[in-house]
Amino acid sequence: PLWNRGQRLQNYFLSYFDNPFFRNGLENEIEGIEKIGPDEIKEAEPFCCGIAAIRVPCTGIIDFTEVAKKLGKLIEAESQGNKVLTSHKVLGFEKHDSFTKVVTNQGTFAARYIINCAGLHCDRIAKLDGVEAGVKIVPFRGDYYELTEEAREKVKNLIYPVPDPAFPFLGVHFTRKIDGSVECGPNAVFSFKREGYRKTDFSVRDCWDSLSYWGTWKMFLRHWRYGLDEYSRAFSKKLFLRQLQRLIPLLGAEDIKPGNAGVRAQAVGSDGRPIDDFRIERRENSIHILNAPSPAATASLAIGDYVNEIATENFKLKD
Repeated sequence: PLWNRGQRLQNYFLSYFDNPFFRNGLENEIEGIEKIGPDEIKEAEPFCCGIAAIRVPCTGIIDFTEVAKKLGKLIEAESQGNKVLTSHKVLGFEKHDSFTKVVTNQGTFAARYIINCAGLHCDRIAKLDGVEAGVKIVPFRGDYYELTEEAREKVKNLIYPVPDPAFPFLGVHFTRKIDGSVECGPNAVFSFKREGYRKTDFSVRDCWDSLSYWGTWKMFLRHWRYGLDEYSRAFSKKLFLRQLQRLIPLLGAEDIKPGNAGVRAQAVGSDGRPIDDFRIERRENSIHILNAPSPAATASLAIGDYVNEIATENFKLKD
């Protein structure tokens, strides 16, 4: 299946019980959202420990890889000229009066309009188009562990901790996936490569790009303690487990095993502050999405509609 509906339990300390997240849920009319106490937490998640929580029964998960593949097929099927081309690295743009040539490592393509949603490389693509937006993509790797088959019963749905409003990261959480496996994580550590999914991955260009940007150092200096804690967990199963045990105290080292990793394209301003809202730059024949904050994958279809509205207005297209 592509979709699995369940419930999400967001665990909160008492001081966060009356918090903006719950109010936002009410304002957005989220179906069935409610505050619950310790007894109800145990009823929903017997192994989870907490003083208070917000329960969202209408949440769900998808197999995003399969969804993306399906969307690609639908795009190509809609019109004979539509193509989804992967592994094409953009090398530059050649501007002409009525069109732009997109030069890639696998050929050149002519386009009247360009929409850049290149994620980890969006700032570089924008720069090739002459856009200086005052932000830099700084990559952050997130490492996951998985629960062993024997330990999966300890998590029934999705369990999230209280987020720290100072950071754009969700914190270590538990996710029961469609295939029944349970992943836990991620941490958030600076990646020495934009597509560095392993701890040892390194790129001189990517590293220089991040570390030669003064905004990166301002961010590091402001949050050095947080960064040190995250790096400690990245290389210590014991410390990572300790963070998981804040939600499920009965988890042991034998219950978790190394999982996958992801890299977040975090836009950082010149003042060192992570950009926590959309950053979209418009030009006459191009649009550059330089930041689409989490949960961008969850909201991807709605974001697509939003970008379509911008394109219709910016390029003066007919509805």
